[in-house]
Amino acid sequence: VRDCFANTMLSSAKSVRKFPIATIYRKGITPEPISSPISSSILQQSTSSELKEEEELGVDKLFPCDVLQAHWVSEIMAMCPKWISSASLVSMQIQIDCPLEYTKPMLLFLRNHQHSFFQQMDMLAVADHIGEPLRFELSYGLRNVMYWNNIRVNTFVDELTHVPSVSDIYGSAEPLENKAFDMYGVFFKDHPDLRRVYTDYGFQGHPMRKDFPVTGYTEMRYDDSLRRIVYEPVEMAQELRKFDFLNPWYSDDPRKESP
Repeated sequence: VRDCFANTMLSSAKSVRKFPIATIYRKGITPEPISSPISSSILQQSTSSELKEEEELGVDKLFPCDVLQAHWVSEIMAMCPKWISSASLVSMQIQIDCPLEYTKPMLLFLRNHQHSFFQQMDMLAVADHIGEPLRFELSYGLRNVMYWNNIRVNTFVDELTHVPSVSDIYGSAEPLENKAFDMYGVFFKDHPDLRRVYTDYGFQGHPMRKDFPVTGYTEMRYDDSLRRIVYEPVEMAQELRKFDFLNPWYSDDPRKESP
């Protein structure tokens, strides 16, 4: 199956428009011996042209596996030029960046296309870039079991924009989107059952945001007189201790004292 896929990728890559991918490199890494995943004819084709040093792209050496992945990324970019804003390939890790409105169509394309066939979604990671207009970065991790391949699809969104849910494309996305909503407050529209999964009912804020205080807003304890659990505002009664309540993530916080 891998030989067939490799032949298909190399033959189709010759007829598509090539895009410069300056981040394709394996600097200082010695390749492991290749036993039989790629045929000898493909190795000869790669050795004659692609395995040469390309100083203008900052490429030290491309190995046959990287060349195969690079051709595949070029093919996908040629088929979806409007959906992909940038692509990178570092140490066999493919990453493509998409605008928010094209993220769901891109995931559907990667699942159904015969050269992609990413049938599993293993991860939905969120990064908080506080202070940026597009604050949250969403990273969808897809897996292809047939071709033994992984890919990341990244997009950016602000605090108020609703992200289209992909639970109708990948069933595993439903709990992952619930987790992202609970921890970061990213709202997914058209989700069948969007809810908090880690925090309690009535919880204020989203714990993984960088502007969420480490101490939280409320504390919980058991009241003997009421015989139930009660929630109270956080009270820190330590003496001889100064709390400045500054957020270290903001580099330009006006409350910080200049050195």
